[in-house]
Amino acid sequence: MAHNINLVVQTLSGLFLVVWIESLMQCLYSYFTQSPKRHLGFIKIEEFMATKGNKILQNVKTRWVLMLNPTKRVMAEYKTLLMKMALDNPTNYVEL
Repeated sequence: MAHNINLVVQTLSGLFLVVWIESLMQCLYSYFTQSPKRHLGFIKIEEFMATKGNKILQNVKTRWVLMLNPTKRVMAEYKTLLMKMALDNPTNYVEL
């Protein structure tokens, strides 16, 4: 059973959508972890919006299934992420 699941995952990992999601997770993680100023801004927005205040998780490439937790975290903080991105780049229009 585990071998069959691994074969399915290997097949899916080549799809454009899966590659794009993996890239998005890595970009979001890098965006907030490489700049303390951005991370602090994210935390302040979370406090203002009264969300859970969970930091963005890193996608671990060793096991594809581990992409689930970072994806869930991004979805839980979706509105906060949009607000932060809109404040960081006010020339782009973002609809909440």
